[in-house]
Amino acid sequence: MKAVKKNVKFDYFLLTAVLALVALGVVMVYSSSFYNMIVKHNSPQKMLYEGLKFAGAGTIGMFVMSLFNYKKLFKLVPFLYITAITLSGAVLIFGKRIYGAKRWIDLGVMNGTIMPSEIAKIAIIFTFAGLVSLAGDRIKGLRQYSLMLGLLSALCLLTAVQPDFSTAALMFTLGLIMLFIARVNMMHLLSTTGILMLAGVGYVSIAEYRIKRVLIWWHNLKDTTYVFEDARRQITYSVYALSSGGMNGAGLGMSELKNLRLPEPYNDFIFAIIGEELGFIGSVLVLLLFTFVIFRVFSIAFHCKDIFGFMIAAGTGVLISLQVVINVGVVLNLLPTTGIPLPFVSKGGTSLIILMMLMGVVLNISLQNKLHEVSS
Repeated sequence: MKAVKKNVKFDYFLLTAVLALVALGVVMVYSSSFYNMIVKHNSPQKMLYEGLKFAGAGTIGMFVMSLFNYKKLFKLVPFLYITAITLSGAVLIFGKRIYGAKRWIDLGVMNGTIMPSEIAKIAIIFTFAGLVSLAGDRIKGLRQYSLMLGLLSALCLLTAVQPDFSTAALMFTLGLIMLFIARVNMMHLLSTTGILMLAGVGYVSIAEYRIKRVLIWWHNLKDTTYVFEDARRQITYSVYALSSGGMNGAGLGMSELKNLRLPEPYNDFIFAIIGEELGFIGSVLVLLLFTFVIFRVFSIAFHCKDIFGFMIAAGTGVLISLQVVINVGVVLNLLPTTGIPLPFVSKGGTSLIILMMLMGVVLNISLQNKLHEVSS
């Protein structure tokens, strides 16, 4: 068995691609936040130090998880879901209110915060993976479907009332796609999708600021030159920043739109700064890097002989794909503003560490796939 393990190589291509995206994120967050940090904190390196800290913690977490047999995580699935649902409820009571929303829990240590919705995303992936692997042929039954839909709805509802409708919608979409991959009864899935679409329209309609986002997006589709109010100005500047970079970009650190024109350019609109500073070529290379990571993760999923591992890897691929498509779609003004970050790149310690640990699990699934192929 030791001889077999020696012949199995780690997935260094996927590891390198992930680390490249993380490194890009640290650099671009530092670049896009430089002027903001001088004005607000008189410390231009503040985001750089934070980025390096979270990237380091995430790398350690990814390395540890890549060496831990993912099959042993099966027993921890109930604990993960309970943790996610508890934190999602606790944030409504004890959460730190930022920009009118309670989405963060203050850890009380080194100004640290944790975002329960990021844990909830991972809980959905692992919970569905565990339930699908246990269900077998019962996955097509209404009882099993109702159980999974109920667990998903509870997390999404608690996230939506924070309020964070965009993340809740992302989580629900992730869950529905995983149910589709698991081959549940299509009539059940289509019925849920129809009801969800009607509920989504109703939920958007009852809040003025959500209607405003959709209307701003619609008007900007027809005319990107007219600017009014902060929300629309944000989208207009985003498109302008992306297009002004030309083929080669203005150069690293040379963005003009990040200088208090784009609010928090290191978060949702960081891809616009990438386009301005690195140009069309740089933007395409970043998207190609994401494409490789997503393709590789799905490839690992489809080579996995174990349902639990297959669903984890497939769910990870779906999560990354959704976030990239939504984030870039918003920057290109193809979608309304959502607040969904660019994976591995946007600022966000909880998101980065948890996503890198999830990638560590995927790396272990890849390793176990190769061990299975060599030993069989």
